[in-house]
Amino acid sequence: MKKMSFAFASILLVIMFAVAACGGSAPAPAAEAPSAATEAPSAATEAPAATEAAAATPEPVEKTPPMLHISLVKGQVEIRESVGGEFAPAQVGQKVGVGAEIRTGADGIVALYRDTLSMVVLDQKSVMLVKKLAFKAGQPITILALINGSAAVEHNGKLPEGSVFAIETPNKQLSGVVGSTVRVSFDTTTNPPVMTATCISGECNFVKGDQTLSLTEGQQVDVTGMVPLPGMPNVMEISTEQANGFLTQAHQMCGCDLPISEIKDAGLTSLAPPSEDVPTPEEDLQNSADENGDTDPSADEITDEAIDEMVDDITQEIQSESNEESTGEPTDGGQPEGEPESGGDGE
Repeated sequence: MKKMSFAFASILLVIMFAVAACGGSAPAPAAEAPSAATEAPSAATEAPAATEAAAATPEPVEKTPPMLHISLVKGQVEIRESVGGEFAPAQVGQKVGVGAEIRTGADGIVALYRDTLSMVVLDQKSVMLVKKLAFKAGQPITILALINGSAAVEHNGKLPEGSVFAIETPNKQLSGVVGSTVRVSFDTTTNPPVMTATCISGECNFVKGDQTLSLTEGQQVDVTGMVPLPGMPNVMEISTEQANGFLTQAHQMCGCDLPISEIKDAGLTSLAPPSEDVPTPEEDLQNSADENGDTDPSADEITDEAIDEMVDDITQEIQSESNEESTGEPTDGGQPEGEPESGGDGE
């Protein structure tokens, strides 16, 4: 009887384990269901890929040739886009391209920027042509032809190797910045014309043909007819006249009197900072149509032949005006100012 009870208990125990085993395995399929649900969102997360593709397509940037940007105008300043065109008053924010002619009156002064680091200031009673605005190997090339008067070019910091920021005279001599301020004066009222290049601060170069004369702060060079021989540079200390000319130029810009040491330390850019629309050097390159600054490389520079014609015409105008001022007699055969014409009822 005991053996039967033990056997019965054993059979009952086996049945209980079997039922337990069956009961535990039944929910297993239900546990797999959430895995499918969790996979569903993965498809949804891939949907934004389409919006990323749309955002990755940038809007085209308008490509334009390099320009000069006017940031300061005081007194009489006039500009015409090309020789033969009409002069019009200069405006702050105006853009000036290759071939433009800029002239200032007896009280005029204008400051222009190529980019946020490079600026030129044209002084009173001066005439300048924008000869070249381009790029070479990614570096900006800016050449301004000074026909008469005075101008200063300034670069904030060391000029990158390969770039050019310079003033050219009619005899194809260059005065350029390496890292600060150069002032150039060209007087066509004398015979022969006299040009003086002054290194106000930093490092400056004077180039004639394949020869380069390096100037340091406080030095100037009389460029008229000069052939700088190796080891015999025609360099002198800055003259009182040149220093006063620079001080006058700075005074016109700010309407204040500053010692030359302060102006040299702060730079002309501190007296006429760039406006908001002036591009950085990187933006200037990025916005240009190509390495030449335009799809047509011939648009980047005025030819020497064209400049020679302009120089002859402008120089004659300047000399005629100078003769009128000194003699009071017009050069076209007319009557001097203040005198009535002969004949008529007054006789």
